[in-house]
Amino acid sequence: MSFKLACAACTARGCEKPRWEDYLNVLMSADYKRQVPMNCVCSYCRILGLESFDEFVECISYINLPDAFSEEYLKRTKLLRRYLCVDYAGRLKEESGSA
Repeated sequence: MSFKLACAACTARGCEKPRWEDYLNVLMSADYKRQVPMNCVCSYCRILGLESFDEFVECISYINLPDAFSEEYLKRTKLLRRYLCVDYAGRLKEESGSA
């Protein structure tokens, strides 16, 4: 159905109709994936992610835990933050067509 609409729009504008294979390749690209904070590369989602980690670190400081547990949670939180905000985001940026 959407392929027919795309062909009709191309015909109406006087441009060449897409081939079926090309049309499917465009629809399967990263541009048409459902955008969620985990795969979004916009600055708003990235900043929101960083703020969330800051809030989480602050929450850990409020919990009455032994120092060893608090230090371990903070260490793991920093590792997760680094992965999501640097390593994972870098891969998204390279693979995303909208970056």
